[in-house]
Amino acid sequence: YGNTVARRMTILTIVKQQEGIMTLKEWIKQNGLSYNKAATKIGIKNKNPATNLQRYSTGQRIPHKKVMEKIYFATNKKVQPNDFYDFIK
Repeated sequence: YGNTVARRMTILTIVKQQEGIMTLKEWIKQNGLSYNKAATKIGIKNKNPATNLQRYSTGQRIPHKKVMEKIYFATNKKVQPNDFYDFIK
């Protein structure tokens, strides 16, 4: 069972890399953005946008559907909703 899960993760990682899909944390780092600048670029406007974005990127919070949609399109579809649900480690 362990080898099957590991094999699936390896295949998933390869497919993601080929398609340019990445996590929010990776996207922020790759673009050299602070959480504040990334929140502005994505269009997150609430009381603490940088703090919320940091929590989304570290898995402490999962964005609501409307915020997830903003992240998806602002990152040119590189950060996908599934990336916020880490079922397989």
